[in-house]
Amino acid sequence: MANIKIIPMASGSSGNCMYLEVGAYRFIVDLGISYRRIINILNKNHIGIDTINAIFITHTHSDHIGGLLTTTNNSNINIFSSKDTKNNLKYRI
Repeated sequence: MANIKIIPMASGSSGNCMYLEVGAYRFIVDLGISYRRIINILNKNHIGIDTINAIFITHTHSDHIGGLLTTTNNSNINIFSSKDTKNNLKYRI
């Protein structure tokens, strides 16, 4: 059984973001906070943004995608979402 580590980075109407580590794989779920805040939280936990394997976007409410554009502009992390979420992102960012 793989070790699981979860770090809630933000939760609520002002932004949602969670770090999830499963074994050797590192993920971020939603990017509803600023890139700077994400980096600060990761750094405090000794996690480099360059070690993140993927980002999952659950839906396109602003409190889930607020930091998406800046994060993708500053990193080379694969983004995963449902087809509907992907289509809605075109109109949201």
